[in-house]
Amino acid sequence: MARWLCRLPLVEVAQASESLEAARCLGVAGWLVSLRIQSDGSIPLDEASSLFAIDAGLPVALELEITTSVHKEQLKQIIQDLLPWLLHPKAFRLNTRTLLFVRECLGLDSETSCCSMLRECFEQLGCSQIPLLFGLVGHSPNQFDGCYERVLLPNFSSIEHRVNYEIHLHDAHWRDSGVDWQIPAVRALSAEERSRYINANALRYREWLQHLSHWADLQRNGASDALVILESWAGHCDWWEPQSKAAFKIDQDIKVLPIQARKWGQPVNHHVALFLHGYYLDGLAALLKRLRPDMSSGLDLYVSTPIWQLPAVVELLRRQSWPCVRLFGVPNRGRDLAPFILQLLPEALRHEHQAFIKLHTKSSPHLVDGGDWGEHLISSLINLEQLEALPSRLAQEPTLGLQAPAGTLVPMSLLLQNNGKHLLDLQRQSGLNGKSILSSRFIAGSMFCGRLASLSPLLDLGLTLNSFEPESGQTDGTMAHAMERWIGMVVTQQGYFLEELPGDPHAVPEFGYRSRSID
Repeated sequence: MARWLCRLPLVEVAQASESLEAARCLGVAGWLVSLRIQSDGSIPLDEASSLFAIDAGLPVALELEITTSVHKEQLKQIIQDLLPWLLHPKAFRLNTRTLLFVRECLGLDSETSCCSMLRECFEQLGCSQIPLLFGLVGHSPNQFDGCYERVLLPNFSSIEHRVNYEIHLHDAHWRDSGVDWQIPAVRALSAEERSRYINANALRYREWLQHLSHWADLQRNGASDALVILESWAGHCDWWEPQSKAAFKIDQDIKVLPIQARKWGQPVNHHVALFLHGYYLDGLAALLKRLRPDMSSGLDLYVSTPIWQLPAVVELLRRQSWPCVRLFGVPNRGRDLAPFILQLLPEALRHEHQAFIKLHTKSSPHLVDGGDWGEHLISSLINLEQLEALPSRLAQEPTLGLQAPAGTLVPMSLLLQNNGKHLLDLQRQSGLNGKSILSSRFIAGSMFCGRLASLSPLLDLGLTLNSFEPESGQTDGTMAHAMERWIGMVVTQQGYFLEELPGDPHAVPEFGYRSRSID
């Protein structure tokens, strides 16, 4: 399939090394960096040059924006400055030739003169192999080697003037064969960009990208020089994830994607540790929006997210100005429980927090009322009254371990037919009495709050990522589901108790024939 060049704004270049593994996982073959000619005729090469210095980094293609008036000698100097990077070993190449994308050409008489002047500059500088030159669609294909598309964000003035994202798919399905060499472009949307559109989602983006990748392949007769430009790295991180698992075959033993961490701010032990697993970026953004400034000032944030989504989550958290963050990009394995036990909990225990709240971006598509259930769990735990009451409640009740949303404290026997094997393995490992396990309760939904120290024995289980099954859409019966049950067992074995918070217990789905009566 066609290779993908992803745009990387200059402001994000410094973080490119941190995105390397995620970019490879998500199919990115190289970065495309735009350099705009300044009013004095210079170009911002210093910022872009760091990309070429990354060990084992992705190859880099450059785009030159000629938006200011330049004469021939100025253009020659610009090309002379660019040449070492165009010929650099890490420059993106097609069949041994590097590329230069040329955008705007507003500072020259015409696109034709732009291309001719560029070629002449390369020849005068003794360049033995002139880079392949691509102009924006609409420029003369007889002068450039080919042309490339841009997908710009629409102007946005009000909700009523949003653009239908499906137009892009319509255009893709009804496009002609294009000029001799045309590089199409697609745009995934970051969280803040979605307000400009209707009908925009990950499924439509994947369809669009797959469609144009095949189109580019056919247009180039299956040659290896077929390309597609991805306009948004943050958007692609968010929306390409499910396809990445199938298309790029992430190693089931998690050797391909090492854990990546981003940390800023200093945790304070009397702050409440807020644990979040953000599998769904939209859900994470919506959840954090619910925290008003008067609610979030005493919170330190501990977040896990799939590794390919890490750059988008960093952008989200910095945009929301969270002062203290411990963020982990993790493989998609073990749902919310694996990163909680393996990364978030150890990190928070090191900082000796007393109280915590644990949430995740809940989605239960196998349950008719799964969305309502998730809302019940989150609203029970994220409200000003609960945030203020939790530390004092723990101080007043030294044996209080965990608090659960109403209706979620259920017997261990619930759905035991699916989870008995894992629980038996845990029983054998721990040496606990089976009857005491069966008489205990667990918190369904894996969202709760309480005393952080009560969870510390979870670290003694010696779990690793490979203790958790590879993700394949399971709805029950995995080690993650077993650990959901085992947490309550660990807490009560230390002499702590569990309690339910006020609320409507009927908001919880009807597990285990709860609504049925037996005559």
